[in-house]
Amino acid sequence: MKNYDLEFGTVFVFSDQKDYYLDHFIIKAPEEEAVIYDTYRVKQGMYQDSVHCKIKEDPFFDFRFLPYKDNRLKFYSWSHDYRPIYLVNEGEKDLEIDTPFGYFLIPPNEILECKKDQEKYRIEKPIVPAIDKYGVNDVYVYEDGKIAYGKPNNDPEIIYVKEENKNEDR
Repeated sequence: MKNYDLEFGTVFVFSDQKDYYLDHFIIKAPEEEAVIYDTYRVKQGMYQDSVHCKIKEDPFFDFRFLPYKDNRLKFYSWSHDYRPIYLVNEGEKDLEIDTPFGYFLIPPNEILECKKDQEKYRIEKPIVPAIDKYGVNDVYVYEDGKIAYGKPNNDPEIIYVKEENKNEDR
């Protein structure tokens, strides 16, 4: 594990070779030693798993993201107090990441500092469609208005199929 040289801040190290893409994260407070955390909590959901990065020593440290297939992930909880925040891709493939600062496509062996005016590796499009762990991204609407996610077996009551990012509604 690399211990990236930094005066202070947080580093998230990702790899396409790891489950849920996260290898480890590093927190460095000013004038203290860097601490490497290689454990995190995975919350298994019915349609989508999420990764929670928390530490016992600091209840305010809270980063959470949704890992998708094809080297994509979306942060949905972000602790701004731990800046600067760096995202590192130690994998073999590009990594597409949705952050509060925008959407980025990080090439292998590259580091991105997350900040408002960051243009390096920025991409203009959002991450869509979201493919969950079952490879499902279809929304099926029934005549009575009920919505089903997934792939029902040729259900005759389905009136149309709508492609959308179902995870954004949750």
